[in-house]
Amino acid sequence: MLTNQKRSILQRSRLLKRKLTIFIGCWRARLRARPLFLFPGFIIVLLYQDYRRLLGAPLVVALALMLLPWAACASTSSALWGVDTETLAADEQWQILGRWKRRMLPGAGLRSDIISRDFFLADNGRFDPEAELRATLEGMAMPLGANPDDSIFCRYPGRAEFLRQQGADLPDPVLLCPKLSEFLDGGTTDSVSVLFISGYLSNPGSAYGHLLLRFHSEGKDEPAEDVLDRAINYGAASSEDDPLIPYIAKGLFGGYHSTYTSLQFYHQAERYREIELRTIWQYRLKLSDEEARLLITHVYEILTSENRYYFLRQNCAWRIAETLELVVDRDLIPNTKLWVTPIDVFHQLTGDAEDGGPAVDDVKRLASRETLFLEGYAALSVEEKRAVDHSLEAPSEPLSQLIADAGLDDPRAVYDVLLDYYAFTHGTEAEEERQQALTAERFKHPPSNRPTELRRIPPHTGQRPSLIQATALYNDALGEGVEIRLRPAYFDLLSSTVGTVPYSEVSMGDTRVLIRDGGIDLRSLEVVRVTSLSPKTANAPQSGGVAWRFRMGAEDRDLACDRCLLGYAEYGVGKAYEVGRGTLVYGLMNARAEAGRHVDSIVHVRPTAGFLVQRRRVAASLAGGVLQGLDDTDETRLFGEAEVRLGSGQRWDVRLRAAYDEALESGVSVGLYW
Repeated sequence: MLTNQKRSILQRSRLLKRKLTIFIGCWRARLRARPLFLFPGFIIVLLYQDYRRLLGAPLVVALALMLLPWAACASTSSALWGVDTETLAADEQWQILGRWKRRMLPGAGLRSDIISRDFFLADNGRFDPEAELRATLEGMAMPLGANPDDSIFCRYPGRAEFLRQQGADLPDPVLLCPKLSEFLDGGTTDSVSVLFISGYLSNPGSAYGHLLLRFHSEGKDEPAEDVLDRAINYGAASSEDDPLIPYIAKGLFGGYHSTYTSLQFYHQAERYREIELRTIWQYRLKLSDEEARLLITHVYEILTSENRYYFLRQNCAWRIAETLELVVDRDLIPNTKLWVTPIDVFHQLTGDAEDGGPAVDDVKRLASRETLFLEGYAALSVEEKRAVDHSLEAPSEPLSQLIADAGLDDPRAVYDVLLDYYAFTHGTEAEEERQQALTAERFKHPPSNRPTELRRIPPHTGQRPSLIQATALYNDALGEGVEIRLRPAYFDLLSSTVGTVPYSEVSMGDTRVLIRDGGIDLRSLEVVRVTSLSPKTANAPQSGGVAWRFRMGAEDRDLACDRCLLGYAEYGVGKAYEVGRGTLVYGLMNARAEAGRHVDSIVHVRPTAGFLVQRRRVAASLAGGVLQGLDDTDETRLFGEAEVRLGSGQRWDVRLRAAYDEALESGVSVGLYW
């Protein structure tokens, strides 16, 4: 291991060698242009003749040698590292390193998205990439000093690596910077994965999923469960105490600052898989060694930088995508949208052949504990399922007795499923004691290699998250018409998405416009809609939570009128039961409030019952109920809707729909997804 003194000596020797090379090159260049060289030479001769008696010949010669390089070379830092600052400052990679982007106003120039003042070395570095490059070059020429980690060279290893790859004669920062070496696990970190974390409906900011970076150390084929790697997270520094409305407002308008954080992957895996019960999908990037080193060292230098956070666009997906664009030669942020969701980045990474093919080597899944339990239980035999059920119903009964009663020769699969169950339930003291006993019993048996027959379909193969849909419809009260629908994100109960929470829906800004009789009318604007049915299933004991739905926005009062918008907010709870794989029934008791001049009652109850079938190639839903007003008007209306989805393409589907609410309406829809 190099000491700080040896590192400094090594850097100074390399720097001196480079200076001598530049010095000789400058002399040769000026000798070819003798008139330009004679003037500084003449000044030096005069200095020697007039002041040699006062200063001494050796000192005058030394002064001459010091002046000659400056007279011969116009830009010391640029010549020292052999780079053209003007050309290099316009390089796309350099501008990504500093997050410089052209502002929207004409003639406004460039500005970095990074708002941390101490990130930039030049006074106007946030607005001038070339000035920041010159300041970086000058800083790289300075000795490391007693504490190398405080030097510019070690604070900006990504810039140093970029300059090295552009031909600058700089040493390897990993060899000279102790903290960077520790960050890279002694320099063994050699590959990068991007992680997609499935949605989490308990947090509005995580309902669409999340992204992480993962740095791997020496080994292309280590298991995805290896928890000793480093994980990089990007998120808003939001306050958990903020009420919902201020939280949404700050998120939409940049009220939160955001930054990168680094933790061992173990901590992130525990949070997402064990506590929040979210599945992680790992996409290992197809990078060369030089690209991986540039990306990793750049992430190190921006860990303390801050940006503004916006929920819709400059969010975790945006920031990690722009970081990846440093080495992935394609647009990872869709140019066709004013918003970005995490799954958008993975659609871009696994692009079509015309995009250059996928930028991903392989995809692996790290299932949540709940998913492992459900899949493991589904793969058990009838006798093994009976043993698991009995254990959960009687946690105090001895395990040996349970296994004996079930007549099992090999209890490993039962033990594995029970351990997965207790890992995510965090139950009573008796259940914790059972978990400890299970762990002790499981260690008495060898590992189990029992495969699961369930297909593991990665999320990027599902439908794209944004929808535009055209519907030809007929209404028995109002006649024919065409409905145009735009849903920016994300999915509904019939969508063929992958990697989302089963039997759920999350949509934002779902807008429907009706064209009828030569007029164009806004039919509905659903600001947000979130549903989680969480069914009880025969394939998993102790399953089934509370089914719930929340939605709010504006819509026509019923199907028998146009131009009769009213505002509403609705929340309901209930239960759901899975009666077969991909098939369930549910019931919700909804409370609804309405406002507007077309309102009969302000407060309503809206009990709803439904039936749902979800398959990859086809899906269907049937729901109906009654709207009962609670004001003096005593408004009562029956309603119902049936819808069928045909097709499972990433970019299209066809739907058939029939609905009743004071009028009967039917239609055929073609949807395009992007």
